[in-house]
Amino acid sequence: MMDREREALEKLGRLAETLADDVMAATSDEIHAEMCEEYGSIEAAAARVHGVISAAIMQSGRRKFEAARAEMEKAKRAAAAAVVPLSIADKRRIVQRYAANDGTLDRELTLAARKGQQMSEPELDSFLEDLLDLGAIDERGDPK
Repeated sequence: MMDREREALEKLGRLAETLADDVMAATSDEIHAEMCEEYGSIEAAAARVHGVISAAIMQSGRRKFEAARAEMEKAKRAAAAAVVPLSIADKRRIVQRYAANDGTLDRELTLAARKGQQMSEPELDSFLEDLLDLGAIDERGDPK
């Protein structure tokens, strides 16, 4: 951090401390009178403070949400970059190989195939992503 920024932050800290000391030293009657003068009533002052605090909490939540979303997107991009691109036939072979070891899944896929319903490529991708996330396969689709 540059010296000017550090100095400005120190000044701001001293100001905040002075303001806090003034508020702490004030009596309830002084605070009541100041709030009535500024906002018209204690209720109006309380509503204003409540609004400011609520807005700050919402803004903080939004920032945290956006940061989490950015991290998730970053992780997705990193995972996508690590995954070897596969043809749809290769994807189907991986799913079939995995299903062969899981009787329930194998029966469901066999029934779906009999009805003429094959998994679409997005469904295959989603299924393979799940297997990858669970650690069942590696980036090339090989069992772990």
